[in-house]
Amino acid sequence: MKPGIKIWLEKEGKDILGGGRYRLLKAIQEEGSLKKAAEKLHYSYRYAWGNIRKMEERLGAKLIVSHKGGSGGGDSRLTEDGKWLLKKYEAFCHEIEQAAHTVFERIFKDDRL
Repeated sequence: MKPGIKIWLEKEGKDILGGGRYRLLKAIQEEGSLKKAAEKLHYSYRYAWGNIRKMEERLGAKLIVSHKGGSGGGDSRLTEDGKWLLKKYEAFCHEIEQAAHTVFERIFKDDRL
């Protein structure tokens, strides 16, 4: 056995960032496009854009900046706030997962099951 953890951030009781939205921001960073990120994650563009808008509204900060393009389409990039949020969330999750494994090992050390 091993522990499984779902981590998300909230603000004023409303969810901001969890696994799905993290993957969306990460895909935007990697793909350079909201459209390509949505396709990669098998999300509709509308669903992906709605999630970005919710995060931005709840945080009061822009997380991505998009530029319309010509025949090749546009691009989307994380803002400095978006990069900061992604980096901090990754660090937070890593530390929580490490702590959970330490506690799990201490409590389940007898390896009964």
